[in-house]
Amino acid sequence: MSFPVVLAEDYTKLTTNSNFNSSIDCGAGSYSKGTVCTLMVEVKGGISDNIATVNLRGTLPNGKQNQLTLNTLVSVISSPNLIIGGTGIIINSANGATANQVEVTIFNDGSASASGLSIVPSAPLTISTNGVSQPCGNSLAISSSCSFNVNAESVISGQNTVTIADAEGDSQLINIFYVAESASPALTITPSGSLLNAIAGYESQLVTFTLQIAAPRRRV
Repeated sequence: MSFPVVLAEDYTKLTTNSNFNSSIDCGAGSYSKGTVCTLMVEVKGGISDNIATVNLRGTLPNGKQNQLTLNTLVSVISSPNLIIGGTGIIINSANGATANQVEVTIFNDGSASASGLSIVPSAPLTISTNGVSQPCGNSLAISSSCSFNVNAESVISGQNTVTIADAEGDSQLINIFYVAESASPALTITPSGSLLNAIAGYESQLVTFTLQIAAPRRRV
């Protein structure tokens, strides 16, 4: 914790005393009147509903001392902390096939269960929990994990996000890259007549060629 302190008089020295670790920072070390200092109190984990008492003493040029006492309540609020596993996630190919989907895991490292859990993909990304051993639901307990699948179907490569949020309003974005399936068209050439007769007959003949490209089928 930090508190601003404005010096009302000139001082030669400032000291702090507290039931927690404390210090005073006045920038360049000037204790002259009007200087803005920062009183810092280090509160370590595991403290709950405790009073932090800080005494700030200033020594005047005449040797006398002034003291300021600060009392503040220190409380630890339990809250979830969601850790998302997976960075640089790539879906290849982005043809919607189940075999190409990727699995993302969420772990709750906080001090409270996460409720109102929501997972929202941005198009063309989609999510599902089919085949996942610990599927994500509406809540996630302390020190527990859950997973979901991310897939994509797109004719062009790109990237987009999946937003993960909870009831406390905390949210995180994970970036997903997807690679479009390589086009492999099938080309069919169909002549309207016989090329053999056109060459062997020594007479001019008209032969029409029909080119047909078959687009690749979607794999499932």
